[in-house]
Amino acid sequence: MRALIAAALLGTALGSMPPLVEDWHYPSEEPQQMHGLAIPEVDLIEGGIVTILIRGVSGSALQGEEVLGWAVPFVGDNTCVLEYDFDRWGLMVWYEGNIQTGYRAVRQLRKGTGLASAVSRPRYNIAGWQSNYFDLATNTPSDYLGQLLRNNSANNEPQFDVAASLLTPSRDYSMIGVPGAATKYSVSQCGIVKIANFSIYTPEVGKNDVDPCGTTVFDPRKYTSYWPDNGWTEYKTALIGGHLMAITISAKDAATEMAFQMAVVPDSASPLGRVFIRIGEPTVDGKNGSVLNYRYYVTDTNGTTTSNAQTFYNGLLTYASWADDEFFKGVMDVALPYSTEGQRLVDMSKAMILACASVWEKLYPNYGDGNNYWSITDDDRGALPLQTFSLDNAMLNWGMAQAAADRVAFYFNQFIRGSDGNTPPPYNSSGAPGSIDFKHWEDACPDRFADGLSDYGRLIQLYIDTAVATSKTDGGAWAKTNYPQLKNMATYLLGMRHAAVQNNTAFPTTGLIYGPAEHDTCRTQEYYFSVNFWSWRGMYALSRYLNQTGMDGQFAGVLGAEAEAYARDLRVALDASVVPMSGGGLFIPPYAGLNIVPFQTMVQDTMASYSNFRYYSEMLSSGFLNQTMAVALQEFRETHQGMLSGMTRYTNHLDDMPAVGYAQMSLLTNRLPSFMTLMFGHIANYQSRGSFMSTEQLSLYGDGDTNSYRAYLDATPGASQPNEVDIDFCVPSSALIAFMMKYSLVAEELDVDVLHLLRGAPARWYNPSITVSNAASRYGTVNIVTASTAERFNATVNLILTGNGFVLASGSLVFDIKVMNPFVYAKQFTTAKVTSGSAKVVSSSPSTGVITMQYTGPKTGSATIIIEADFG
Repeated sequence: MRALIAAALLGTALGSMPPLVEDWHYPSEEPQQMHGLAIPEVDLIEGGIVTILIRGVSGSALQGEEVLGWAVPFVGDNTCVLEYDFDRWGLMVWYEGNIQTGYRAVRQLRKGTGLASAVSRPRYNIAGWQSNYFDLATNTPSDYLGQLLRNNSANNEPQFDVAASLLTPSRDYSMIGVPGAATKYSVSQCGIVKIANFSIYTPEVGKNDVDPCGTTVFDPRKYTSYWPDNGWTEYKTALIGGHLMAITISAKDAATEMAFQMAVVPDSASPLGRVFIRIGEPTVDGKNGSVLNYRYYVTDTNGTTTSNAQTFYNGLLTYASWADDEFFKGVMDVALPYSTEGQRLVDMSKAMILACASVWEKLYPNYGDGNNYWSITDDDRGALPLQTFSLDNAMLNWGMAQAAADRVAFYFNQFIRGSDGNTPPPYNSSGAPGSIDFKHWEDACPDRFADGLSDYGRLIQLYIDTAVATSKTDGGAWAKTNYPQLKNMATYLLGMRHAAVQNNTAFPTTGLIYGPAEHDTCRTQEYYFSVNFWSWRGMYALSRYLNQTGMDGQFAGVLGAEAEAYARDLRVALDASVVPMSGGGLFIPPYAGLNIVPFQTMVQDTMASYSNFRYYSEMLSSGFLNQTMAVALQEFRETHQGMLSGMTRYTNHLDDMPAVGYAQMSLLTNRLPSFMTLMFGHIANYQSRGSFMSTEQLSLYGDGDTNSYRAYLDATPGASQPNEVDIDFCVPSSALIAFMMKYSLVAEELDVDVLHLLRGAPARWYNPSITVSNAASRYGTVNIVTASTAERFNATVNLILTGNGFVLASGSLVFDIKVMNPFVYAKQFTTAKVTSGSAKVVSSSPSTGVITMQYTGPKTGSATIIIEADFG
């Protein structure tokens, strides 16, 4: 209400907004251009000349020439590459073959950049639209920008272009590397390549500017004939292939019309880490302004050497094939309408799983790159479980069970102390069996435990989820192999609970574990609900899993009994601590206690900010809170300055690092406006829009006065080691979109056997269809194909069940699907039925669009259900 009053006083309706910013990385003209683009046939490769056919017209060219509108950057023996640039995107095509068998296109890779001469990035003047815009954004209790986002999006369902119009973009730094390489690289938006485990801050350099930060291994200023004195005015960075950790850069100087293009590709075969680089400047030879004569280089930690076209294009093709084979073969795939951010969302999700895996060193966890987040050092921040939760759970959600299992097993054996109280070297230290060894990351923390004690429950849940996923193919072998170490950890957690009971503290903290809830506040210890909810979850879920599998019935009984008693203590503590608000709603404090004063805002002080940042998110994701409490907690933070464009506020900036709990529970509590606001706010205003990289912390300010980029939070130009927290790549923040994309399509309840299909999908995705293939669930694989008209909705749901994953003894599966009319949004379905397959409708809600069904078939095998709904 106060936001509406503030807007009315300013004469600005919440239905108006700053000028709309188009998604120039996924331009609206691309589908039509792709449809009209004829992919050439290669007729002959001989003597360094390629002859192609397009719609019956023939033409020939040498490497470095152009033929029938296509550039020919490489011709080899029986192989070639053709490339086509539109103004705002492009396409690369590889061909192989011979005269006898003919030639065929073996790979196409999209480029998110096109002609360098056409680069023109969006400019912002938000203050010109509303002079006190940022005052409203930061001081309105109920997410002023989130309201603008919803009110200016079709059907009040947030969309990318509206979100992108509300804040300036962050800079497109790019993390380049592969998991197997010891060295990763960071590429700035002006093309400077640095070693990623040092400072990566790069000024937007002019011709003679000195870059004092980090270790530069490639500086494009040395390899171009022209570089503007004040730096390029136009930059654009995008991923090759949509989701690969290989980038293209186009830059232009508006005053002189001079431009350059660059691409950087990791060598997937190099154990030490190196990159292939091509760089070029548009010449008059290209009739449409394409670069025809690139120069090629190979760069590693020892410097740069001249290379050739064959090495670059073979390296790119090899890397693309490696990434697909290693990560994306047989995993979830999604087809959405391009015009509804569909391709962007799929690309961002896959790209961030690959990026998070690539910043790790093989199986060794790494929190991110740059001066702040590189973790593979002598203090070993790889022990922090947050990057393990993020990457491994994202992999499980997308169906990469074995990749996740390898990483979970590594963490358990490297960072969980064994029965002798030790972990493997290096940097190891002794402690209680089953406890986490944080190595020497933060020895000043009490007991040298450098994070929140909720980590134990979350690691137990990660083990269970991995065990269920791998049992589909290995019959439980992974679960049995890693159970001894898991039992050590569960026993340690049980010991903390027993100690809490024996301490017999006064009401309402009786039986609650006391300790830290976060690394940064490890010295501010309390009876945190996030710690205790997740400790309960670990015991409860493991007891249930062990009973179902018969692995360790005796230990399951001990855990189950303790979890039941623990839940009683927690309910007493929670009921005593909750404060009813005078205006309605509840304040749920982050820790147990009597007469705790409700926060006036979620950014008022350290406790409020960290509650908003992490404690509340983990309280929600534990699943301990009932529906009323979970909704009340979400509503409180959303009405007390806890969000900005859906993103999490921390003091006076943004921090979406642990926001996955908000994503999950906003969907499971059916608070879809909040879910969509976070998803689209995050991908537009937290992740960079071209390379998709995301940091842990980010400024919320920026306008025309910051060159239409997001303002730097702390990076100090000229400093030898700037505090660059808002440019370093961060694994947990970057992985968020992979979770949200999966949840929007297929989501599971925690403690009942219910699947939600398409619950987070906005109506526009249904026009004309949604296709989801190989979506992972704890029950097996889910496939969905929808078809919509203005009169009718059809869906074919295929379940491939393994018989595993059921959390209730009944073994009965319920699933629902959300039905939307993308043509007439207000038109609700009037009838709903199952026309084929082993399921029956048990309820339907036209107002929410949800049809709920009971699955009636066998618990194993493939079952196809066809659902039909008519719109009245």
